[in-house]
Amino acid sequence: MMDASFRTSTADEQCGTMHVMPVSDEEIERPPRNNEPSSEDSAVVNILHYEFKDRVGPPFKCHTLNLWVDGFCGSGDPTRFSLGSLGNSSRQPGVIPVRGQIGKGMQMQYDDGRTTITCLCESPMFVQAPLHAKRLNDDTATVYRLSGVAEGDDVENRTIDIFDEAAFEELLQEARQQGYRHVYALQNLCICRVSFVKGFGKSYRRTTILDTPCWIEIHFVNYLQRLDEVLSTLPTPTHDVHSFS
Repeated sequence: MMDASFRTSTADEQCGTMHVMPVSDEEIERPPRNNEPSSEDSAVVNILHYEFKDRVGPPFKCHTLNLWVDGFCGSGDPTRFSLGSLGNSSRQPGVIPVRGQIGKGMQMQYDDGRTTITCLCESPMFVQAPLHAKRLNDDTATVYRLSGVAEGDDVENRTIDIFDEAAFEELLQEARQQGYRHVYALQNLCICRVSFVKGFGKSYRRTTILDTPCWIEIHFVNYLQRLDEVLSTLPTPTHDVHSFS
């Protein structure tokens, strides 16, 4: 798996991970309220697709963490998010060649509490995974580069852990002792971002992911719900703080 030696850039401090997108917590795709019936109650992950600052298409809601994101036009497979099928009437010219390079895209896999993504593109991918960064004592806005298949690297250099349940639960229990706001702040760790083909951060002219032509934002609904469960047991602070569901 990836380690700190594969880090390529860190966003400026004023452009921390949660300042990239969404710009406020109201824009985070929330899971349904626990007491409201919904056909999507069992979805464990929502994936949003962006072209630069524009969100394109509806959220992809999946009931498993074993899934694919690719550049094809779709096969009807509920575990495959095919970006090629998403139209955009105001698509910028710079997006088109990048979309054409996504190809097989990426694979997400869940095993024994750990969620990883593997680059299947010929071109590289660039990943912000705050929990992974925190485990390495990196800034949570650190951007990690995954090699593309065309670079000839083995699968280890094309794979990164983006979520670890044991690490998350440990941080959650620590935050629980500190109070409501500390638990609420852990939402940052439940969202990851992936840019296809184009890098961003200090080492690139694109300073944030909003400057990249084609990217996705992964919301771990099941872990946001876990935060909600803990928040419901804690005294609410004087100033209103929204729940996650």
